Amino acid sequence: MRQLGALAALSLLLASCGSGPERVPDNAPPETTVSGRIQTWQSGSTGTVTLAGTVPLVPLASAPVDTTGKFALTVPTGALVDAQTRSIPETLEQGLSDLNCTSDGLTVGDPAARGLLFFTLRAEGGGAGAREVVAASVTKGLISRTIDARAWLYVDRATTLGGKVNCRLEGFDVPVTLDVSAVTGWNMLSLSVTAGVGFGGFGVTGKVSRTLTDLNTWLTLDEVGQALR
Repeated sequence: MRQLGALAALSLLLASCGSGPERVPDNAPPETTVSGRIQTWQSGSTGTVTLAGTVPLVPLASAPVDTTGKFALTVPTGALVDAQTRSIPETLEQGLSDLNCTSDGLTVGDPAARGLLFFTLRAEGGGAGAREVVAASVTKGLISRTIDARAWLYVDRATTLGGKVNCRLEGFDVPVTLDVSAVTGWNMLSLSVTAGVGFGGFGVTGKVSRTLTDLNTWLTLDEVGQALR
């Protein structure tokens, strides 16, 4: 499974100030589907999206993609997922190492909780070869970049995640705040980063938190990178 990997590296590049934090009720139910439209999909062609697992050649789920690039994938639950979970610190630390990041005071409300994390789906068809796609939106300003991206975290019991993550990316120090209240099952996470020039000069901060707001546009990793330039 692609854990933090390439998407998160792109997500933690330059982004401008966004709106205020979303308030997610503590009793908001877990996610049951991941859906959207693959932006560069050849009209008239069908295909599939697949959620890979940590075990090679054993996908966790797949779904058809229609002729307009739309899909709805039911996220897996039960023994198949539970067998591939790891402790929450292990789940996050793997991604941090991929990002050239280190945790600083990482806290987990229930130390016994186990999890699984994904950012990407593997798309096949639609007039192109197999490629990784991510739910992301990029907006460019005169002196800023805005990226809004999604990830999905499965936990086998309700828990909180908090602390700081320090990353060194593209020559910038990026402090990221982790503030997640996860319910049992799949939780959709928002990855947001703020960068801009103010009275104090150039600054970058980031945050990861739970969200209920879908992003319907799915891009390849190359498309995200190109949009940020």
